[in-house]
Amino acid sequence: MKLLATIALAIASGSPAGASAVECLRFEPAEVTLVGTLITRTYPGPPNYTSIEEGDMPEIASILVLTEPICVAADPDDELNSERVSNVREIQLVIPGSSDTELSGKPVVVRGRLFSALTGHHHVRVLLSVSMLHAA
Repeated sequence: MKLLATIALAIASGSPAGASAVECLRFEPAEVTLVGTLITRTYPGPPNYTSIEEGDMPEIASILVLTEPICVAADPDDELNSERVSNVREIQLVIPGSSDTELSGKPVVVRGRLFSALTGHHHVRVLLSVSMLHAA
């Protein structure tokens, strides 16, 4: 599994599989391929995004727990993705019109475009707009 993660990160970053992970991945519009374990996690949602017990609606998020941490390079031309993000171990997946519950808890390969958290519905620092998701 670790070798698969190294190869996937190498493909995504354009570096050879044996190279160190010094190079960061890129924010959208670049596509990346990542490997990890898919989990679901419940977070407090509206209205206050602080406590389900105190009345906030529960929000269930699909989270990719990476096999190896990544970094994402800043994009100075994109106001929303202008800051470098280091030591990313979890990525929230944005999966349009799909239920991923059958893959929860399993190793997966995911392809898509990275972007920075922007709203209260984004529960980790980096998200991935998913174009492909399958079991590893």
